[in-house]
Amino acid sequence: MVLGCANRAGGMRMLLTSCSYIPLELPLAAGLPAKRLFVLDGAEVDADGLLPRDFCPYARALMREYDPGDVLAIAGSCDAMRRAYDAIRYWGLAADVFYLDVPRTADEAAVDYFAGELRQMARHIGVVGPAGQVEEQSLRLACEAMNKARAAMAETARSLEEGTLRASRLLQAIMDVNELMGDVARWGMTWDREEGFGREVCDALTRAVRAEIEKALSVSVQPPALAGRVRVGVSGTCLLDLSVVECIEEAGLEPVFIDSCMCQRVYDFSVDVNPSYDIYMELARSYLSKPGCPRMFTGDERIARLGALAAMYGAKGLVYFAPKFCDLGYYDFPDVKRGLRESFGLPSLLLEGEYGAGRTGQVLTRAVAFREMLEGRGEPSGA
Repeated sequence: MVLGCANRAGGMRMLLTSCSYIPLELPLAAGLPAKRLFVLDGAEVDADGLLPRDFCPYARALMREYDPGDVLAIAGSCDAMRRAYDAIRYWGLAADVFYLDVPRTADEAAVDYFAGELRQMARHIGVVGPAGQVEEQSLRLACEAMNKARAAMAETARSLEEGTLRASRLLQAIMDVNELMGDVARWGMTWDREEGFGREVCDALTRAVRAEIEKALSVSVQPPALAGRVRVGVSGTCLLDLSVVECIEEAGLEPVFIDSCMCQRVYDFSVDVNPSYDIYMELARSYLSKPGCPRMFTGDERIARLGALAAMYGAKGLVYFAPKFCDLGYYDFPDVKRGLRESFGLPSLLLEGEYGAGRTGQVLTRAVAFREMLEGRGEPSGA
């Protein structure tokens, strides 16, 4: 199967990313539409000859042939993604693949290093992008557009607290915005991409994102529909698709915040576009300081943040999802479980699953048992 070419007329190139730590601002500034790869399209991917079976299901899902015109950006978010990058290069699955090394801390040395990595990525993208380079003014405007997009998604997420929007609908809206980022035809204007990312493009993209978000709010539910459901938070390494959250909702639990790379880690930050600051340093600082995933060395800080979110939104427990064979998740969960129990009195449940197979009988049974425990009717195994 060839990814990413269905929505592109005239051979328009696109940058596809593997991780929320890869700034979409850079390709936009170079005249390249860009989006995150979820690669969940129902197509069977035979990765057995490329990566081991007992391997990250998301990394295995990336093992497919890409459109020759696409640029694939892989972040060094974990060992599995590094191996995925190696396999994609070795087997020639993508004509143009770039590796972005991401530090695991957010101190000034890490920010400086990451800014250098982003400059290198900008030089690479500038060569292949229609604009020919990444102009600083275009980059600042792209940062402004992404700031507004993130603010719109954050505004939508507040509806979870009010009980007027289901978590699965929020995730679907974020995935729809992601698809919009890569589909210039839906921005409502003609983009002369050789001129980079100008004010007209910035405003058009902002309006398109806002319209997409308003669609999500138009199918909101009334609070009485959620009566009797138990509020929980959702966290983990990478929440790969909607099926896990749909299963949690089906079990009678109501996620009121989702700390994942498909939700809060995508929109809960902004980039300072003050012209007196080095835009690459600000971009690096913002992305490294955003709500961190388990790959970052911020364990105690992340546990404190999860506890604060639970208190803010009235969550009675935490559901933690880790894809099968995810080393980061298996190392992280015991610390999260212990920290939330000892410091906040919150129980936690670990769920694991394959890519796109989170809505299974086993997952539903454990989620229902967790709800019953939170209601005081039983004690689930593994909670």
